[in-house]
Amino acid sequence: MSNLKSLLRALVPRFLIGRYRQFRRHQEQARNRHKNVEEVFTAIYSNNKWGGAKGEFSSGAGTTDGSTVSA
Repeated sequence: MSNLKSLLRALVPRFLIGRYRQFRRHQEQARNRHKNVEEVFTAIYSNNKWGGAKGEFSSGAGTTDGSTVSA
C-alpha cells in the first residue's frame, strides 16, 4: 500500500494533492462539528488517526523522535 502511495505522490501534481488533503480535512471537520472535545479525541485514539500500533497510545510522530527524550 505504501508503494502505491509513493507512486501516486510522484505522479500526481502537488497542487492536486493539496486540494485532496484540504477536502479530506473539511470532511473530518464536518464530522466533528457537533462533537465535544472528549468525543473527538476518543475517536482519534480509537482509530489510530495519529499513527502507532493498534491499541497503542500515540500522539503522532513528533512524540517518538529523539527531540522529546528527556536527559
